[in-house]
Amino acid sequence: SGGLKSNASVLVGSLYSDDDHRRDAGFTIFYIGVNTGALLGPILTGWGWSTGGFHLGFGLAAVGMAAGLIQYALTRKNLPASVHHVGTPFTAAQKRNFFLALVGIVVILGILLATGLMTADNLKNWVMGFIFIGAIALFAQLLSAKDVTADERSRVTAFIPLWIANAVFWALYQQQFTVMAVYSDERLNWNILGMELSPNLVNSINPIFIIIFGMMFSALWTKWGERQPVTTVKFSAALIIIGLAFWIFLAQAGVQSVNVGWIVLILFVCTIAELIISPVGISLATKLAPKAHRVNMMALYFTSVAMGTVLSGWLAQFYSMETEVPYFTWMGIITIATGVLLFLVHKPVQKLMRGVK
Repeated sequence: SGGLKSNASVLVGSLYSDDDHRRDAGFTIFYIGVNTGALLGPILTGWGWSTGGFHLGFGLAAVGMAAGLIQYALTRKNLPASVHHVGTPFTAAQKRNFFLALVGIVVILGILLATGLMTADNLKNWVMGFIFIGAIALFAQLLSAKDVTADERSRVTAFIPLWIANAVFWALYQQQFTVMAVYSDERLNWNILGMELSPNLVNSINPIFIIIFGMMFSALWTKWGERQPVTTVKFSAALIIIGLAFWIFLAQAGVQSVNVGWIVLILFVCTIAELIISPVGISLATKLAPKAHRVNMMALYFTSVAMGTVLSGWLAQFYSMETEVPYFTWMGIITIATGVLLFLVHKPVQKLMRGVK
């Protein structure tokens, strides 16, 4: 996954020049493709598992990945020449140090597990720590590298508040797999037109919305061109919108059997926020990235997503039917406040981006 996600995103960014206003729209189309897989993948592998067991389920996933690799190998000649050029290949010494670092990580993890310092109960705390250290290391590397220009260094600095904002967004958004999953199982009435549907269908709602509305946002960014909001304003709007989505939960506070339409509405609002920030955020990482370190910048972006994801699991411990009013209230307050604060400072942040919108 580490070898695929960062490089695939950088590859999409390479299809657009630095001043091409279609970049956000292009990444939205790319995002639709990702979510098409997110919708169809679980359906196909679930069918394979129920039909022929785990071997067929995993086998279908392997067939899909092989098909993607073959398609890429046959058509990569149509990509820009810059895609095939490694700007700063590892030296022999760097390869050795990288290998030693990987071995060191494995040894440290082994010691932590063997001594009982790392357990299933405290794993989230360790993961948060590792992500934080990794993000600081990437920021330090990008800001101190000798082949990074002053403008590029300023752009990396501009990403610091956006890294925090992105982590806050995903801390709420990823609760569809924690708090919303529990809510769906325990509170929602899944009886629709006499049919008793499965609560796990809640995970299919968001990809469907992405596919339906993704093209609309892609067309919108393309039509607006230079008139579209700057990236920091998009981030701010997404935070405010997802904060409002969590306040919608308050309308059904204390209701034991909630109509499934409420979760559909909430996920619709979450999806609108996601389409404003997620493909735009990936696009931003390619625009802010130093030319010699594009993949590292993309990896830095994904550490913010990772931090938000682990925070979504950590926050879930505070949710219950008894605490849902203060829980959803504060989730909304903190996120909306973060969005408003980012909007208030968006001009100096945009100035640090040195021409990147």
